[in-house]
Amino acid sequence: MQKLAVSIGEGGVQTMLDAMDPGGWVRDIRPIKYGAVSGEIGVISNPQVRVQTKAGVGPGLIAVGGDVMAVSGLPLRQNPAPFSNVASAIDDLKTCDGAFAAVIWDATAGCLSIVMDFMGFQPLYTQKTETGFRAATETKAFHYRPNAAGWGAFLTCGHMLERVTLLEGVELAPGGHVITYDAAGGSISEERHWNWPQPGKTHHVDYADAMAPLRANMEDYLAIEPGAICLLSGGFDSRLILFMLKDFGITPDALIMTHKDEYNDCDGRLAVALAKATNTPYRIVDPDLDFFSKPDFLDFVWANEGATPSLYLFIAQLMQYVDPPAVWEGLIPAHTLRTVHQPPGGFDGFRTKEAQGQDGKMHKAARAIFRTERYEEMVQSFEAAWQRSKAHLDQDDEGMWRWVAENRMRNRTGVNPFKAYANRTAPFVL
Repeated sequence: MQKLAVSIGEGGVQTMLDAMDPGGWVRDIRPIKYGAVSGEIGVISNPQVRVQTKAGVGPGLIAVGGDVMAVSGLPLRQNPAPFSNVASAIDDLKTCDGAFAAVIWDATAGCLSIVMDFMGFQPLYTQKTETGFRAATETKAFHYRPNAAGWGAFLTCGHMLERVTLLEGVELAPGGHVITYDAAGGSISEERHWNWPQPGKTHHVDYADAMAPLRANMEDYLAIEPGAICLLSGGFDSRLILFMLKDFGITPDALIMTHKDEYNDCDGRLAVALAKATNTPYRIVDPDLDFFSKPDFLDFVWANEGATPSLYLFIAQLMQYVDPPAVWEGLIPAHTLRTVHQPPGGFDGFRTKEAQGQDGKMHKAARAIFRTERYEEMVQSFEAAWQRSKAHLDQDDEGMWRWVAENRMRNRTGVNPFKAYANRTAPFVL
C-alpha cells in the first residue's frame, strides 16, 4: 500500500517518511511552493503491493503543472477520470467509495486540501503549528508528546475517541470531510461532504436494496485484484464476503487461524466447516504460543501505534500470515449487532459494561506508573472527550450505534486492516 506525508513551512518530509517505512519501501517526494511558503509532499509505497484503483490512483504521486495529489488507501469509483485539476479531483473524490485519504496541493491558490473517505477508515493525522502544517498517514511521523485525553481514552475504552490521538497537538482527521489549509494565511477550514441519514426515521429496506451497494463495492475491488485471499472466521462479515464472492462466481483461497484457547476453537472449527461445505480451498495456521514474546508482536503494536490493547489479542497474530497482493477482511464488530449498545443499554450501558472504571486493571496499572496529577489529568481529559464525542448524537440506541461506528469501529476494529495489515498487503474491506 502507500503512505503519505505533507510538510508546509516545517521543512521536508524525509524524516516523516523514514519513520513510517517498515523497510525497503519506495519513495517519491515533490516540492511545493507558494510565494515565500515552501514545503514537500511525499509518499512511500510497498513495491510488492502495486495496485491501481478505478480512481486512477496507483503508487507514487500524481502531478499536473505545480499541482500535486497523493492518496493513501483505495478510493473506488465507477467512472474514473485522470487528475487534471484540483477542483475536479476534489469533486471526484467526494463521490468515491472505499477507504482512503487524499491530499491535493493547489499551486495557484496556495492551498492544501485533504479529502477523507466517508467514515475516515483510512487514517490521516494533522498538526497545525505556529509556522506551518503537517499531515501524515501515521502518528510515527510526528514528534511524540503524550496527550492526556488520548491516554485516558486508551485506559478507559481501549481506543481513541473523535479526533483524539496519543500525541499532544496531533489530531485524527474526521471522516466525510474536506479540510483545507491556506498556506499564505495559515488558516484551516472544513466542509462536510457526507452526512448520516436523519435519525429517528425507520425505513424498510429489502434484501436487494441492502445488497446492491455491497455488490457494487465488491465489484470495484474485484476489478483491482480478483485473487485476494479471504480471511475466514466464523464471524458474520467473513461469511458474508465468502458467499458474495461465490455469487460472483469466484471461489477464493481462504486463510483460517485456529484459536484453541477461546471457546474450544469454536471460531476456527466453524470456519473450517464453512470452507468444506462450500468447497473453498483453505489453509489453517496455528497461533504461535511465543508470539507475544517475539519482535513480530512489537511490529504489530508499532503498526497500530499502540492505540489499542493488543496483548493476547487473537487477531493481532494474523498480521504475520497475510501476504500480497490483497486480502478480504471484515469490519463489522459484534458491537453493531448485539450487546449493551442496543436498547436499553445505550451510553450508560457502555460505560458500565464495556468501558473500564478507575478500579479496572488498566487504570490500576496507570496509577502505579504515572504521577497522581498526571493520571488525574488523563481521567479528566477523557471525560471531556467522551462528552464531546456524543454531544452531537441523540442519547438513544440509534445515537449509541452511530457512536460505535464513528469511534469504536474506526479506532479499534479498523486498526487491523487499515494500519497493521496495510504494511504487508492491500486490505479489501466492504
